[in-house]
Amino acid sequence: MWWTRPRKKNKPIACSVQRITDRKELIAKRYSLSAEKGFTLIEFMVAASILGFIGLAILTTFGSGFSVYERVQAYGGAQADALLALEELERDVRNIVPISTIPVEAEADRIAFPAVIETYEEVEGEEAQLRASIGKVVYFLEGMGLEGKVLKKSTLNYSDAVSGGTDSENADETLVSVSNLAFRYYSYNADEGEYHWDDVWSDSAGGVLKGVEVTLTYQDLNREVQLVRAVLIPAAGGIAAEAEEEGTEEGGGE
Repeated sequence: MWWTRPRKKNKPIACSVQRITDRKELIAKRYSLSAEKGFTLIEFMVAASILGFIGLAILTTFGSGFSVYERVQAYGGAQADALLALEELERDVRNIVPISTIPVEAEADRIAFPAVIETYEEVEGEEAQLRASIGKVVYFLEGMGLEGKVLKKSTLNYSDAVSGGTDSENADETLVSVSNLAFRYYSYNADEGEYHWDDVWSDSAGGVLKGVEVTLTYQDLNREVQLVRAVLIPAAGGIAAEAEEEGTEEGGGE
């Protein structure tokens, strides 16, 4: 009789493999469902906070940059306009030509004087040409109150100056917005034999005007800036020297 070895029962391999497969699918499905849900509320708040800080930093940087740019532009514009106006005034004062028919009118905030000016003259059959001639130049302030003041320049030809043309009717150029304009005048008085500064000067005083000090005040953002120039008049040098010599001779004769 043959002896047969008892067979072992087979393990449910197929069932175990199926369970492992099902478990993997369940895990994959779980992760898939988690991915479909998107960000959680905490993750969203953290991301929003980070983006908010970055945006605030960018806006602050751009805001500071624009503010500095505007300040530089405003400062450069105001300063440039004031310097150009003062340069023009200085040039005209230096070109004062003493003429008896056009007296110098020297006041505390206004000055009018004879000088070399450039005007357009029309000639028949030709275009208007720029020519230099003797005329009258006036610098004065216009405007008051909250609207502020502006420095204006009026130029009159010789005939208008002699006939007594008004400044406001012939004002042709607005130079710069200012807070204040002040003049002081340096002259030689032959009768006294002295040089001195005055806030007001007149030809009738019997002296010779030798120089003008100009103080121009303008607003630069939140502060006032003053520009001061002292201008000598070359044409008055010889006249003052002659007057001084005459005074010395008269003093010696006495």
